[in-house]
Amino acid sequence: MRRYLTSTEKDLKDFWDDVEKWDEPPGAVPDKVEFGLRQALPDGAVIEQFKVRQTGGGSLGRPRYMAIASWRGGRVVREAKALVPSAWNWAHRNFGSPIRFDDLATGAHRSPDPYLRTRDRFVFRRVAADSRKLDLEADPKQEWDGQRLEAMGFDLAAIHAASVPPHELRKALDAFEDDWLEKASERAAEWVKDDFHEWKKHYKAEK
Repeated sequence: MRRYLTSTEKDLKDFWDDVEKWDEPPGAVPDKVEFGLRQALPDGAVIEQFKVRQTGGGSLGRPRYMAIASWRGGRVVREAKALVPSAWNWAHRNFGSPIRFDDLATGAHRSPDPYLRTRDRFVFRRVAADSRKLDLEADPKQEWDGQRLEAMGFDLAAIHAASVPPHELRKALDAFEDDWLEKASERAAEWVKDDFHEWKKHYKAEK
């Protein structure tokens, strides 16, 4: 996946231009969040300012605080994002179930992020131009291909392999029809679209 994630000079410029657009916090950063952000920065980093940020789709509405600091001749950014229970628990009425974020992020067959920490119901992590998600629409050079699909499948299989013997996974896959993934993806896409339209209808009604 390296060739899809390598940052160009334009990526770097776009990232720091975006940083400048983040809003100044309307009030003081909560003490526990400020402490966590300071702890997340490398030794010797000098904080320039705190900011707030709104981005993404699944985490809109969550408090997100950013610390921008200077360090060894450059600039670094750390983010604190509110940690909330999985929507899976809500959908299955498993209220009160413990949050398993740390278990999933550091579990077997995963490559842990050395900058990722949880503290006081917040996730603290590094934010940078070379620490990002793939954006298929924003970057035309990231055309879909079999190699990327294979890499995604490998990562998913590694997660399952942490608790299920590989031969059992193979047995389960062999029992599916050849086009099972395509059909399942189409159904999932329709569910997401229906859910969005339902949300949009209620959102307009509330406004």
